Amino acid sequence: MKKFYFDGDSWMNGGGLELCGLPRKSRWSTLVCEHFGAEETNLATGGAPIDTAMRHLFTGKCKKKEIPLHEFDMFFIQLSYPRRREYFCDIEKRWSRYDPDKDKWAEDYLKYKYSEVQGRVIEQIAVKSIRAYCKELGKPLFLCTQWKNANKDLNYDLFLHTYARLPDGGHPSVKGHRHIADDVIKFMTNELHF
Repeated sequence: MKKFYFDGDSWMNGGGLELCGLPRKSRWSTLVCEHFGAEETNLATGGAPIDTAMRHLFTGKCKKKEIPLHEFDMFFIQLSYPRRREYFCDIEKRWSRYDPDKDKWAEDYLKYKYSEVQGRVIEQIAVKSIRAYCKELGKPLFLCTQWKNANKDLNYDLFLHTYARLPDGGHPSVKGHRHIADDVIKFMTNELHF
């Protein structure tokens, strides 16, 4: 049986579906796995910054659990907004996140320590690093983003922000997840010959 690895933020996790009384099994990652008869490992969490997906992939660990990266047949990584970041809290001995759009204390970060220039560099480093790492692993990669201001020159495989959304603040609807899954399946069939 094929094994597919997914990581990203709530758009990959199926965020918004349960809040609207819809089954999480409607998320696009699950639909893709069902189509290809693959086992799904989905590490995505709501609000996850780019750093989190990169940390999981590059360390092969999630919540102190080893992830046998060599066992996966395909990697699906969804990048989030570059202004979301994570840091390791020495006091609590765990990884924590901040999102300038939600965390009040992060206003100074946005005002004095973050710029769109920095965001573009973070995005470029992430895309090139993830692609190089998957190539080193010898595994195919499907790279997407829901960030509507993403750099089009980085050749993402899919821009998710264009799909139908729930009224919860912007997550994909069941119909949106189905359309995303159909486009991913088409890409995998045509481009990767799965």
